[in-house]
Formats: sequence, structure tokens, C-alpha cells
Amino acid sequence: MPRPERAEPSRTGHDPSRHRWARVRIVDAVALILLAFAVVTIPGRVDLGFWSFQSWSWDAWAYWIVDPVHPYSGVARESGAFLYGPPIAQVAAWLRVMPWEVYMVSWTALMVGVLYALAPGRSVMLLPLPPVMLEVLFGNIHLLIAAAIVLGFRWPVAWAFVLLTKVTPGVGLAWFVARRDWRSVALALGATAIAAGASYLVAPWMWSEWIARLSASAAQQPGAIDALFGPLWLRVLIGAAMAFGAGLVGRRWPVAVACTLALPQLSLISFSVLVAVIPLVALDRRDPLPAMVRLPGWWPARTAGVERSAG
Repeated sequence: MPRPERAEPSRTGHDPSRHRWARVRIVDAVALILLAFAVVTIPGRVDLGFWSFQSWSWDAWAYWIVDPVHPYSGVARESGAFLYGPPIAQVAAWLRVMPWEVYMVSWTALMVGVLYALAPGRSVMLLPLPPVMLEVLFGNIHLLIAAAIVLGFRWPVAWAFVLLTKVTPGVGLAWFVARRDWRSVALALGATAIAAGASYLVAPWMWSEWIARLSASAAQQPGAIDALFGPLWLRVLIGAAMAFGAGLVGRRWPVAVACTLALPQLSLISFSVLVAVIPLVALDRRDPLPAMVRLPGWWPARTAGVERSAG
């Protein structure tokens, strides 16, 4: 049986495969909106066996209710606790200008929109996965972290968001160090320093309170998933090594895995950061990078035109 040939663009520039992919994206977007609406309107207590909770937007509530003067007064790992850096707290304080209902719907819509932007055509399949579904329900920032990781390869200043929120996933910058991309490292750290400096000038006491909060949070008993993957210092070292090695061989997608592993507190929703792997794999295929080290002959080459070694 003859092998079917791939559809070629016509002389008028019409590409049938491109239009089919556009239809897939439209259907995916509509289905994602409907599915997200069904998920976030689950009433009452939800018991999934491995996780149960009374209501959604648990984490989103902490961002809306944050005290603009003493944002770290809440009890860690309880509703209303805020754990991110003072610059983020000072921005989050403005969220109170919206009524809770408006903010809750807007924040959930943002989470769903970020999910679609990261994986158009696949987001409707990702939303029912427990880490992603609970991320949307709770309203945490792991999907925003995933977006910052992806954007950070083009605009390194996006890494400031990672460093000022979860902090330890900033080990992903080891990728740029491995590639000797000092400009990107300087942009990421410079943007973080500028935001931190401006925040300190406005409210210097917040920084000592934040450090005390981080110390208290680190001293708490680790959760089941934290205990499974080991102590934070070990996960940070492994994540940094993974990101550095990915930079040496010219791969971007392992950085998302490294940043997930280095999160300060691992829980089920933490793995929603791995959504970043999907666009990064596509970027690696579309824009392959040469290796910074001489690779062995058995290492798979992604593109025939890409050299195995930079030297």
C-alpha cells in the first residue's frame, strides 16, 4: 500500500495542516473553559481519596487577604498564610480593591488562561490531571511559575518572579551559567535586585519578618511528598546539577523538572509546574541549541544540522 504523502501548501499559500491545528486549538479552548467551569463549581466537601478539602481558592485567599503592613502574620500552611517575598506582598495588597467574588473568578480565569497558553491543543487533557486540577481549584502560583520558566528563556527578567516567590526554583539559572550566558544571568538577578531594593526602601521591616517566616516554615514537619523526595538542600543541589547539565547539552525542558524538584514545599499541586515541559520540548525541537561540551557518539542528535560539540 503506498504511503500517504503529507499535505503541501497550495500555490495560494493555503496550508491544510495549519488550519486543522487552528481548529484543534479553538475546540480545546472552548472545552477547557467548559471543563474549568465544571471543576470550579464543585460544591461542598470534595474527597478524592488522596486529598480532601472543604472549598476551593484556598491559596488564592491568602493573596487577597494579605495584610499590606505585616503580610507574614498568618500561620504557615493555614488559610491566609502568605509566604512570598515583600515585593510580591506589596503588589498583592492591591488585589483587595476587587470584591472577593470578582477576584476569585478573575484569578481562576488567569490560571486557566495560563494553562491554555502553555499547552494549546492539549490543555483540556491536562486540566483533569490531579496536580493541575487542584492547582486551579486552590489558586496557587505554580502555573505562573511554569510560565515564568518558559518566558525566562526569552526574557530572563521573568526569573525575578521565581526568585521573589518560591526562591529555590531559581536554581534554573544554572542553565544560563552552563551556557556562559552571563547577560541573561545579570538581567535575572538585576531585575530581582531592583525589585527587592525598591521594596526595602518602602518597607524594610517586611524583609526581617519574611526571613523569620521562611525559617519557621522550614522548621516545620515535612509533608509526605517532601519526605519522599528528600530534604530541601538535597533537592536544590540535584535541581541545580540537572539545570546545569541541561545547559551543557543544549536542552531546555529539564529546567522545568529541576525547578519542580527544588520547590521549597513539595505537594501534589507542585507538579503542575511540569506543564512547562510541553512548550519547552517544542522549543527544543524548533530552535535546537548546540552542546557546550563534546558529547559521546551514542548521544542522540536532534537535528542533522546541529553540531554535537561547541569546540
